[in-house]
Amino acid sequence: MPRSGGNPRQRRLQAVGGGGAQGRNAALAALAQTALVKGIGRAKLSSGELFQGGAIRSAQFAPRGLGYYDAFKQPVSTVVLASSVGPVTPISAHARQPIPGDLGYLAGHTDANPMTYVLNPYAGQTVGLTAHMPQTNSKIIVFNCGSSDGQVGFSMYPKSDGSMQVDYLECSAFTGLADTSDYWHHLNNTGGDITKHSSLAQGVETIPLRGSLRMINTTEERFQGGIVRVLRYNGGLLFGHDGDPNDNSALVVHEPTVDSYFILRNMIRDSARTHHMSGRDFASAKQFNTHPADFIRSQTFSSSDTLFKTCVNPRFNTILILIDDFSASGTHTNNSYEINCQVQRAGRFAPGTLHHNNAKEVPANAELASRLSALESKSGSAPSGHKG
Repeated sequence: MPRSGGNPRQRRLQAVGGGGAQGRNAALAALAQTALVKGIGRAKLSSGELFQGGAIRSAQFAPRGLGYYDAFKQPVSTVVLASSVGPVTPISAHARQPIPGDLGYLAGHTDANPMTYVLNPYAGQTVGLTAHMPQTNSKIIVFNCGSSDGQVGFSMYPKSDGSMQVDYLECSAFTGLADTSDYWHHLNNTGGDITKHSSLAQGVETIPLRGSLRMINTTEERFQGGIVRVLRYNGGLLFGHDGDPNDNSALVVHEPTVDSYFILRNMIRDSARTHHMSGRDFASAKQFNTHPADFIRSQTFSSSDTLFKTCVNPRFNTILILIDDFSASGTHTNNSYEINCQVQRAGRFAPGTLHHNNAKEVPANAELASRLSALESKSGSAPSGHKG
């Protein structure tokens, strides 16, 4: 069969559209669509492309946020669980907290006038300040989305008077979810005093679905510096406690003590999984996602887990951020930062309430859930979306 005439482009037009003007127009349209598809870039995403771009016009097909566990960008309706949990109501909340930079703490005391330092007040331990405790203006940020109430994190540092300063990151929309019900008393038929709950459905049972934390350096640009160390940790952290740590039935966990602060600071510095960054790196916001630390615990509903309790037995991993010691030459203080978080949960609300009536089944796919969690975990402690 004789070969068609014309150049290669003309032969493609003839093959696709046949003869005539109508066929030529159809062929040109087909070639244009092919060029669009082939023209989709495969380059590394910029932050603008990542958050604002759309299909065809961006570096990838329809990018959405920083992965499946991005609570800021992924709708709560897209959640997939490892196993079925029945009808639940997805809820979400946001919180924000400034982290001001300060001068060094624990300073201004000499050996001639030592200050008695409360190392662990729950164990009755005290030491001389200058002999044991270093000067520091570091701060530690702790974030864990697995609690039952609104407290999802805190920042802490030792103060010059020997006590700990703890400032909580609290999602006000979740306040009141935990089991904090009142009790009422009445006499039974034999005259004995008995106690009953004030309502049948106590608290709201919840599980965490997603939790993301963003952090930005708010210091004037010329004074930005220092080192920020970030660690995503999926093990337990017992900051402060009463009772025997080996006896969960008698253990009461509470706010960190000064010794736990310095121990944790050294842990973050020494861990091989810690990601070390400059304060200048946070001139633009960096985001850190959490993921299930344990799939069984992450799908165990609770209405009574405090923030410190969930840090002991984490359902999702804990994000630890150490703003290490630094003094800017112009201000003689450490840098100031701001953190904000987005948290998504699934709750079982009391029958007849508005949230209970909006409950629905959440898709369950163990293989997919495991793959998504492993993908998030592979990034280690680096910011989400970080390359290299």
